[in-house]
Amino acid sequence: MQAFLNLIDGKKSFIVGGLAVIIGGLFLFGVVTPDQLQAYAKMIADAIGSGFVLAGLGFIALRSALNKLL
Repeated sequence: MQAFLNLIDGKKSFIVGGLAVIIGGLFLFGVVTPDQLQAYAKMIADAIGSGFVLAGLGFIALRSALNKLL
């Protein structure tokens, strides 16, 4: 039973991690606004944990660094 629960938890982490990468990519290309990104980051963080809030903040920092370079 524990192995089954671990498998479900692993798939949930993989799916939510994939969503974070997709949303971050949309943000980098300007499809998603910073306000929308924060809402998505909060939704993902509520689903899996606070690590994705840090990922969302990392995407914001990366985007502003790219804007300064370009």
